Amino acid sequence: MEQNSSTSNILNYDSEAVLIKLEELLVERSTAESKIKTLYGFVASLPLGYNRNDDIAASEVLRDGYGQCNTKVTLLCALARGAGVPSRIHAYELHKEAQRRRAPAWLVFFMPRTTMFVWPEFYLNKKWIPLQKIVATKPRAWDSCPFDGAKYQLEPLPKEWIARDLGVWNTPDELYAMHKPSVNGWRTIGWVLIGRRVMNSVVRKSAC
Repeated sequence: MEQNSSTSNILNYDSEAVLIKLEELLVERSTAESKIKTLYGFVASLPLGYNRNDDIAASEVLRDGYGQCNTKVTLLCALARGAGVPSRIHAYELHKEAQRRRAPAWLVFFMPRTTMFVWPEFYLNKKWIPLQKIVATKPRAWDSCPFDGAKYQLEPLPKEWIARDLGVWNTPDELYAMHKPSVNGWRTIGWVLIGRRVMNSVVRKSAC
């Protein structure tokens, strides 16, 4: 696998908005660890919200000002590459039952059999370090989720949730070219018009 630092359609850290945000966030940040710590803090602090799909560009996530698991991973990986820290993603397919605690039962019924779940990995100190969770309903201190490959903000995925391990990918572009996003085909219209609005309503109520 190539050194994971190039731009792509989804990891478009060369877009004006992302470059401006990088310049704003990384003032006086010189080490890779300090850069990732700062970028993680920014992305984790964005509100939880459901974008129009998983395969949108980092610049669109930034413009939305919120994100779900997969789109926050996109933004963080793009920011990391723009800061000179190689990044990649690891993907799982999860049975839709994994969504039952967060979505109304009728919406789960219309979901596809499996949904995609990804997390980022960063090349620091000559090894790949995974981070499994960057979505939080409340801001988390950096120390609650160190990039040491040992502790995560999300409990390990229950085995019964996992349909299959899709492996490691250089970019989300390559992943979604091979495996369609969770929402695709006829479901895209329903998700954009109804599904995401319902989920965002649920999120807003739970945050109150």
